[in-house]
Amino acid sequence: MKNFLLVFFALAMAITTRGQSASDHMTFKGIPMSGSLTEFAQKLSQKGFTLVQTNDDNAKLTGDFAGYKDCQILLFATKETKTIYTVSVLMPRSTSWSKLETNYNALKAMLTQKYGSAKNVVEKFQGISNGESNDVKMYYLKTDQCTYSSTFETSNGKIIISLLYLKGEGARTSVTYVDRINNEIAQKGALDDL
Repeated sequence: MKNFLLVFFALAMAITTRGQSASDHMTFKGIPMSGSLTEFAQKLSQKGFTLVQTNDDNAKLTGDFAGYKDCQILLFATKETKTIYTVSVLMPRSTSWSKLETNYNALKAMLTQKYGSAKNVVEKFQGISNGESNDVKMYYLKTDQCTYSSTFETSNGKIIISLLYLKGEGARTSVTYVDRINNEIAQKGALDDL
């Protein structure tokens, strides 16, 4: 009985103290979102992305993604450990609502094919109907009166596709990958600040 208990406790300790493997993390371009910001940026550079700028807790790269040319890839790391936890891809700027919505729907269809149906979908304008002109829809996006986003859940994190308007950058479709484990670490660090 003693031997059984020793083996049981040893096994329980091994299970609870095991390190997090790469398969526990969300992947982006086949690369697990684990390790340092610098390491992750280097791996993306090896896949053909160009590093534009970096600092302690974020980096910006450019390159092609999901058939779209000249995308911006933004990397975010935790303040304390400098561990990668979020990757956001900004598709090329769009000046028309119809092009923006077409890109959004095409990417959403690809994500649905790979991950299944989105768990949370919000595609609405405040105070207007869908029958409004494309110029009006673009104005509502620019004035933050439009919410277009779909969230895909996985066991390792989530992927959020959304439409946004960034001052100086224009209207963009964004695809954001959030690693569950490292995002929890980042949130804990933020909560500790409060």
